[in-house]
Amino acid sequence: FYLMSAITALILTTTACGGNSKGAGTVSAQSVTVAPSTASIAVGETRQLTANVLPANATNKNVAWTNSDSAIASISATTGETITVTALSAGQTTIMATTADGNKTASCTVTVIIPVADVTVAPSAATILVGETRQLTANVSPANATNKNVTWTNSDTAKASISATTGETITVTALSAGQTTIMATTADGNKTASCTVTVTVAPAEVAVDNVTVTPSTASISVGGTRQLTANVSPANATNKNVTWTNSDTTKASISATTGETITVTALSAGQTTITATAGGKSGSCALMVTPRPVAGDVFVAGYESNAQQVYVATLWANGVPQSLSDGASSSEANSVFVSDDKVYVAGYENNAQSFSVAKLWEDGVPQNLSDGSSYVHAESVFASGDDVYVAGYERNAQNVIIAKLWVNGVPQDLGHGNTHAIARSVFASGGNVYVAGHQFNAQYDYIATLWVNGVPQSLGDGSSDTYAYSVFVSDGNVYVAGNESNSQGSIATLWVNGAPQSLSSNGIAAYANSVFASGGDVYVAGLEIDADYFQTAKLWLNGVPQNLGIGSNETYAYSVYVSGGDVYVAGIEVRGIIDVATLWVNGVPQSLSDGSRNSYVYSVFVK
Repeated sequence: FYLMSAITALILTTTACGGNSKGAGTVSAQSVTVAPSTASIAVGETRQLTANVLPANATNKNVAWTNSDSAIASISATTGETITVTALSAGQTTIMATTADGNKTASCTVTVIIPVADVTVAPSAATILVGETRQLTANVSPANATNKNVTWTNSDTAKASISATTGETITVTALSAGQTTIMATTADGNKTASCTVTVTVAPAEVAVDNVTVTPSTASISVGGTRQLTANVSPANATNKNVTWTNSDTTKASISATTGETITVTALSAGQTTITATAGGKSGSCALMVTPRPVAGDVFVAGYESNAQQVYVATLWANGVPQSLSDGASSSEANSVFVSDDKVYVAGYENNAQSFSVAKLWEDGVPQNLSDGSSYVHAESVFASGDDVYVAGYERNAQNVIIAKLWVNGVPQDLGHGNTHAIARSVFASGGNVYVAGHQFNAQYDYIATLWVNGVPQSLGDGSSDTYAYSVFVSDGNVYVAGNESNSQGSIATLWVNGAPQSLSSNGIAAYANSVFASGGDVYVAGLEIDADYFQTAKLWLNGVPQNLGIGSNETYAYSVYVSGGDVYVAGIEVRGIIDVATLWVNGVPQSLSDGSRNSYVYSVFVK
């Protein structure tokens, strides 16, 4: 009995005190999980994490939270069943929960991403010929988005094919005429953008029939420039690309080897051929480079008809003609002046609206003096120092002719604007600018007028029509040449300091067109019409006339210049129905054209 009691007591004692038993009613934590176990969060966004301790009836369910990279994300607390994770920057961190009872652990792998905001496709529209290709590029923004993957789809695979369905850039190949939409969709956020592809069929090739160069011939003095234009026909030719070649690069240079228009610069005297080629056809310009003006060079300005009977403004240098316009529309050169090795020519050229545009050519390069909206002529040019003066006239919208003076391209009105006035000649001397012309008076008679610095002086008394065509200043004397029309006819007249001198007598029609003074002598060029209406060029020397007739042909004289004791007169000889540009040197005529087409000269200047 005593032995059994002792054993029973020992068993009870051992049960009460032995092993890992926590005592009656305590339940240990066996495991823990974190939900979710992985998470992807955009920068700036948040996510809740929850620790689940098992068994659910564990006595101590407390957990502690840790964060492996606090630069990637932050946690709202280090204890508690649920915490909030805030994404800070792109990357990855591990958020771990550890139980207080038994140090059980579980974690969530948090990936912080930069989300896609938008996507565009470049180009957004494209037109491609059948058989050709075009690259399309998907541009995902922001540029540092974590997942920039895109997929491509094609709405009509019969119209075009795409080289891939993934990737930043794909190639579209056009298959048949029509339209298809190529769309890019982002893996992140399903953002979309597209390109509308229009597939067209190439038109049938139109061959080049002909290439011409405008002008086809040109003459430029050394240092001068000229524009050349290639004209490719037909206008709808498939390949109108032009290439230029130059047969002699020592004579001239060209500004480009491709393009519709180029600029030629003259380098040295001689000839070169500038050729334009397109579509296997070629055209060319035969370019003559003349030396820079030197003492004794003779320049004559006028026009010459081309094969199409269009007047082409022309400058003859020592008898060699140089076209100043391309001959597409009528143009005339009315005056030439040389200063500081620059050759100035004044005239006009008609535009597409058939208005005449006043022109000033400097070394062959044209400058428009009017805008082409009215009829404007440049009649005379004079250069002094840095200033260039041009006299002419404009017919305004009210059909009134207004005398004009351009100074360095800037126009000044000389007439009073309500009746006709024409400026024919300009001369600068001693700081004064003289312009000769004529204007209506109140009775609508033309009055020869001399404008001095813009102020008009009447040379006629109004009893008859008077006209002034030329002004020259020498040794303080002002000479004006023109004519007076009375009941007996037209009298060639020279005004000296405003006083008229008759160069012809009543009963004979005569006109004084140009005046030049040199060495105390006064030269006047013009013409006289006899009783049989036969016209003869005249040169008056100090009032004494000299005939410049050529056989039985009529002749006109329009300009006179004296240099080195030689007298030069420019005008025309009439050969049947053809007018021939002519230069008389000391009374001996020289033809400036071959007489096959009309040519006129209005002005002569000797360097």
